[in-house]
Parts: sequence; structure tokens; C-alpha cells
Amino acid sequence: MSMLQIAKKARSTKPATKRSKARYPRHPANPFRPDSSYGVAFDILSAHPKGMNRDELVKLLAKATGKTEKLAGYDSRVVLSAKESPGGTRHRSCKEGFWIYRQNKFVKLMLT
Repeated sequence: MSMLQIAKKARSTKPATKRSKARYPRHPANPFRPDSSYGVAFDILSAHPKGMNRDELVKLLAKATGKTEKLAGYDSRVVLSAKESPGGTRHRSCKEGFWIYRQNKFVKLMLT
């Protein structure tokens, strides 16, 4: 196979899926990049001020980002890693400025 045939074959692969437009308004206190999956998860949580079930968050995040529920679950874990208090432990990719109130599978965004 020549290099030209290899290049044509590489270009003929399926294009990446496009993300849909934001379904949740961007919260002004969102510390993540605007179109990142972490930012969308933060916006979903901020759109539900009374809190929500973790599984519901994963489903909404998967739908909003076009990812599978498995991958959306990984992204939600980073945002949900901000536990217990504003200065509590968190994943190294999780920014400061908020924390998550947890009670079993119920999660609620708490801004500082």
C-alpha cells in the first residue's frame, strides 16, 4: 500500500460527533472552560438548585455532551469530588470555588 492510499484511508474515517448547543445556561461562578464536560456538569448542577440524584446528573451530562453514560460518569466524578467543605479534598482537575453536598446518591452544588 502506498503512502497516498494510507492517507486516503485515514481521511475516510467517520468524523467526530459534534456537541449540541448548550442546553443549560452558563453559571457566572463556573470555574471550568465553557464547552468542557466538567463545565457542562457544573451548569447542570447549578440549573437544579434543590439538588438531584447522581444517576440523573450522569444521564443529563451524557445527553448534553454526546458521550456515553460511562464516560459522562467519569467526568461527573471529577466535579463531584469536591466534598465536605470549600477547602476539602478534591480531584486535581477539579477547580476551587464550590463544593458538593452529598447524602447517599443525592448531590447538591454549594457555592462559596
